[in-house]
Amino acid sequence: MYGTINRPFFLTIGVVFIACAASQDLISPGASAPSFSLESDTGDTLSLEELHADGYLVIVFYPGNNTPVCTRQLCELRDSYEELLSHNAQVVGVNNDSREAHAEFRRENNYPFPLLRDTDNRVAHAYGTARRRGVRRSVVVIDGEGTVVYAWPGRPSVEEILGKITG
Repeated sequence: MYGTINRPFFLTIGVVFIACAASQDLISPGASAPSFSLESDTGDTLSLEELHADGYLVIVFYPGNNTPVCTRQLCELRDSYEELLSHNAQVVGVNNDSREAHAEFRRENNYPFPLLRDTDNRVAHAYGTARRRGVRRSVVVIDGEGTVVYAWPGRPSVEEILGKITG
């Protein structure tokens, strides 16, 4: 009797726990950006501090290479890269694909910015973009002081990103 009476209660608690563990809040504007060092598609290790030293850093967390939405999103940033640079903004893409997959994806699409490898989703967890498998599509903008100035789940337009930088 004890096991059958409490089974629905424990099942409900389990479902709530799993739902809470699976969803994670995206880092908030005003927060200090968690530091990281990740391997790039070229094999170099790049750190947060290096990447935002001269101004803004636009971090694009994207689920996977060679997927239609991810490719379009990164191509839009590629096409606006010179304008972003003119506002002292660097761009990086982040997911957990292999270095080789990143290198091929970057070469095929002529991305002028590095693609970083977050193999264990440590950085995705720190920024609140981790999912059970990989990352949730999100964009985070960090200023030269290391403060998050913009964080958006999904795929904001380049114009919106530029608006937060030029603000």
